[in-house]
Amino acid sequence: MALAAVSTSLASPLNRAKLALQHADAALPGDVASSVCVRQQQQQQQQQQHTEGARKKPPIYKVMLHNDNYVSGGRQASGGPRRGGPPLTNRREYVVKVLLKVVSEITVDDAMNVMQEAHESGVALVVACAQDQAEGYVEDLRLNGLISTMEPGH
Repeated sequence: MALAAVSTSLASPLNRAKLALQHADAALPGDVASSVCVRQQQQQQQQQQHTEGARKKPPIYKVMLHNDNYVSGGRQASGGPRRGGPPLTNRREYVVKVLLKVVSEITVDDAMNVMQEAHESGVALVVACAQDQAEGYVEDLRLNGLISTMEPGH
């Protein structure tokens, strides 16, 4: 009997402590309770801002291919027409080959269309992607003797 009385007397303070913790906002004075609520709201706002920031996509940049004045193999023309001939340019097959090598997501048909558009209109859109990827494509296209630039996408 004494054991049962001890366990109920111990249970009573434990239960009271649990109830006090569960209803902490009600048990706290007004200023403390409001500061707890403000702190909780600030934490929720920070979490929302963090998740919104994680969902934002990076800015898109366009990789452009320009009609060139180069010969394949990386030799640069002297800036103008050859003596007694037309300006030096990359062969169309070479341009398509470089596009396929550098831009992994481009198909043969797309590479041919890009090359043809650059040849006819002077410039063509190769791909639109994140800035760091666009910078890599532009650098690789240039290293292979093509004229390429990047510009912000809209």
